[in-house]
Amino acid sequence: MTDIKQLRRNVVEAKRRHAGALVLQRIGDFYEAIDEDATVLSVVTGRQTARNAEGVVFCGIPYHALNEA
Repeated sequence: MTDIKQLRRNVVEAKRRHAGALVLQRIGDFYEAIDEDATVLSVVTGRQTARNAEGVVFCGIPYHALNEA
């Protein structure tokens, strides 16, 4: 199980260093985006978003498909 607080800390730090970037994080066999980035990834790739038990919006793509997106 991935810690959502740590994911959010990672996103905030990456956004601080790279303003305007879409932040993807490798989780297992997927690159995952959360919150607003999940919505953007969904629009760009045509993949659906989902919500976890805490209500966090996620969208992911298999790591091997990253260059196809």
